Amino acid sequence: DRAKFEAILQGELQMGIAAHNLGSSEIKLGAAYLQKLQQKIKIPFVSANIRDAEGQLITEPQRTVVVNGKRLLIVGVISSQYAVSGVQVSSPRDAVLSIVDQKAGQYDWLIVLAYLPEIELRHFAAELPEADVILGGGTHQSIAPAYAGPTTVAAAARQGKFLVQLQPPHGSRQGGWEGRVVEMTGEFSDSEQQKQNLQAFYAELEKRDFTAAETGFSPALPVNPPAGYFVAGSESCRKCH
Repeated sequence: DRAKFEAILQGELQMGIAAHNLGSSEIKLGAAYLQKLQQKIKIPFVSANIRDAEGQLITEPQRTVVVNGKRLLIVGVISSQYAVSGVQVSSPRDAVLSIVDQKAGQYDWLIVLAYLPEIELRHFAAELPEADVILGGGTHQSIAPAYAGPTTVAAAARQGKFLVQLQPPHGSRQGGWEGRVVEMTGEFSDSEQQKQNLQAFYAELEKRDFTAAETGFSPALPVNPPAGYFVAGSESCRKCH
């Protein structure tokens, strides 16, 4: 899982990604690993509401990116339902509002990357009119850009087959962001650089020869399994073992 994740991040860096919000898959890898990885490859992680066991933020809570003269304040949050051992997840809304207070007058647009289930995402958007855009990342289906009060809400499905394209209002903050969901079909040509990154990942897999347990594709066996514990193939394996 870590090798795959690092290959994905290399692809993101090649695309010039501005911010990567931590989601459920990332948080399972642990705070220490994520912090070490960020130092290693300089990936722009953001998360305003994930803390380690000591209560310290594990990455930057926000990033400010200037695009065409406009300052975009990008904040990342995750649902508390994805909390795992060794990390603390606070209220997404409170985390964003705290940054809004800290950065008052220092940005033109507030973009929130919110890894939340769809129902929670919609409630979150309704309660956060301070945001210009809220982009979801934990939904099963893509959500076409739509308004929740003054805020534009959208999401790309987790499978990576879609992306969300957004356009800010022209001239001023009057009006909202608009856009559409774009399906990544064969009409989009493959990037040669990304293909090379993929081949490098395949070569690394072949070189390291992971066991099934290391891949994350199979659940780990319990420690000291109880009597009568069987898995598929137990009868066949017993003939030799």
